[in-house]
Amino acid sequence: MQCATHPNVETNLACGRCGKAICPQCLVYAPVGVRCRECGKGVRLPTYRLDPQHLLMASAVGLGLGAGLGALWAVLLRGSFGLSFFSLLLAVGIGWGIAEAISRSVNKKRGPPLQVIAGASVVVSYVARSVMVAALYNYTFVDAFLSIAIAGAALALVIAVSMLK
Repeated sequence: MQCATHPNVETNLACGRCGKAICPQCLVYAPVGVRCRECGKGVRLPTYRLDPQHLLMASAVGLGLGAGLGALWAVLLRGSFGLSFFSLLLAVGIGWGIAEAISRSVNKKRGPPLQVIAGASVVVSYVARSVMVAALYNYTFVDAFLSIAIAGAALALVIAVSMLK
């Protein structure tokens, strides 16, 4: 059998979809076997297909939850600037909670746009925490923002973004 694209190459491979003869240079690996270049053109998996409605819903959930959890973060830590174990644990929970809520709000979808939304939501959470600390505990916003808790926010950011890959 000769390759349909390269007639001088003999092959025993055939496209798993259309049956066209293909050589090793032409084949495309697909989740269900090898395909020719025409049949192997990637169709995005449903998990990664996002409509504008999905992005709007994820943004609303993520940003709203980020602001609320940021305020909760400030109240639970009572203005503490120390990098305590509880602070790190709370930051991990905030990152996980934001990512999980975003994922569930769009039917467990994933992808780079949702990673950006999750990252922005964690940043909103940290800014909300800093505003609340400054307002409730008589710190300047700069002192509250540049506290050591930024390490916890970075950890929350990594967790939220990595969960939506």
